[in-house]
Amino acid sequence: MFALVCHALAAESLEGVGYASVELPNENGDWIKIDQVKSSGSFDVGDTIVVSGSYQLTSRERAQIAVFITQTEGDGKSEVLPGQTLTISHGQGQFRLSLYIRHKGWPHVSLYPANGGSSFASTYFGNRKQVDAATDSFKRH
Repeated sequence: MFALVCHALAAESLEGVGYASVELPNENGDWIKIDQVKSSGSFDVGDTIVVSGSYQLTSRERAQIAVFITQTEGDGKSEVLPGQTLTISHGQGQFRLSLYIRHKGWPHVSLYPANGGSSFASTYFGNRKQVDAATDSFKRH
């Protein structure tokens, strides 16, 4: 509980930061646009991020929009904290999500089926090095 309180307090005092982003292609008409990123640092372990933007959901009636890290080190598992996900409905809307970075990797905002499953739209963001590494990784697969 202490970590959640500290996370919430830290999110209120964050500064806007420069960031790079790349939207992964999808064929279903869904998209995510990042308008602003605030951070307590430079997208490193221990930093808190608040990301805001807009989305379009056309491929289904409901979904989850979430901010996560694709881990480049670690076991790939991480507890989901309040403010990290939001249930959305068909159409366009706005989001504001927060993330406490606990692992090295590539931050992203993604759309997921409402009842769980793999992402079907993603926008990666972070510093230029993170975004370039994520882009290179997806080009290879």
